[in-house]
Amino acid sequence: MCYTLRRLAAKCANSHVISRRSEVLQPQQLGVVVSGGAEAAVHAARRLVSNLPAGHVVVKLDFSNAFNCFRRDLLLNSIATNIPEIYRLVYSAFSREPVLTFGSHEILSSEGDPLGSLEFCEAIHPLLLILHSSVKIGFMDDLTLSGDLRTVARDITTIMESSSDTGLQLNVDKCEIITDDFTEINTLATFNDFIRVNKEDMTLLGAPVLKGKAQDKAIQDKIDDLSRAVERLKHLQALDALVILKNSLLLYLLRTSQCSDNPLLRQIDEILRTGLITILNVDINSDQWLQASLPVRDGGLGIRSAEMLAPSAYLASAASTLLLQQSILPDSIWMQGGQLVASIRRHYGQAWPTDQSPLSKHNTYRKLRMDQLQQIKRT
Repeated sequence: MCYTLRRLAAKCANSHVISRRSEVLQPQQLGVVVSGGAEAAVHAARRLVSNLPAGHVVVKLDFSNAFNCFRRDLLLNSIATNIPEIYRLVYSAFSREPVLTFGSHEILSSEGDPLGSLEFCEAIHPLLLILHSSVKIGFMDDLTLSGDLRTVARDITTIMESSSDTGLQLNVDKCEIITDDFTEINTLATFNDFIRVNKEDMTLLGAPVLKGKAQDKAIQDKIDDLSRAVERLKHLQALDALVILKNSLLLYLLRTSQCSDNPLLRQIDEILRTGLITILNVDINSDQWLQASLPVRDGGLGIRSAEMLAPSAYLASAASTLLLQQSILPDSIWMQGGQLVASIRRHYGQAWPTDQSPLSKHNTYRKLRMDQLQQIKRT
């Protein structure tokens, strides 16, 4: 009971200060109440990797058990300096290690705590500010750096040398380095144990950055998950299964990845259609499938089509996070990366004639349904 009340108080304290502090922490730290923060990070990384200057690298850093290893005195000092109004609550919760055990193992965890993310970001922020890399993208304990090879190497050395002050230890076996030419990397011992990743294989925050193997694998993983889910839906009541199917299309991948021309999206739609046929126990032709993708208010079932939604989802995400992307990237990279949104607009306009696009058919069915409703009202 006391633990529940403490978490409730932490949520209240978090909501009181987090919006104000998130403005201070960004753009270096995007993991604290930054609308579209993860999406902006992926879009910015795409611009960066697509226009990476010669001799520059991108590194993804992995910390070993970061939330539990961060020094609590540093965390408390950061809260006392920046958010003194909640210091007493934080002190009462984090001044001592929690007494949690599992068998002979001691469990130390602030991860999942309502204040955990804000506290960690506040405490690590000074470290991010002293780094000299031209691009610094932090999403809580996921840190991505980019810049000249030797500048990035010095920043990694700084992070390693500060481990005694912060408690953070780099897990170099899981750290990644991305660049066009890996030959110069061999001259620096800092990167000896880093995993070397080609541009087309790079992912960030669970999203593929460029078209290629990583994007195909991400979509194929979604196809496998969706196929497994649809197979299990037949064991549920029809209404429950329909609700789950309606919410099974994960928008994060469509919003962060330029995959509108990927043929694998059609497989996702086919699996959704097969699932709908199984749930309703009726056959559905192509026109009926398009009508099923209408919103419920327009006479459809609200089953969203991945192929239809991909271009608009990506454009909406790229446009809504534009200012945040600009704040992340240096001007030299930002000015070169504007062709990506234009290219997907061209693709969407050329993929189908105006009167044959899925969106055009979707709007036709919507107008037809609205006319039917008006006719019913008049009669």
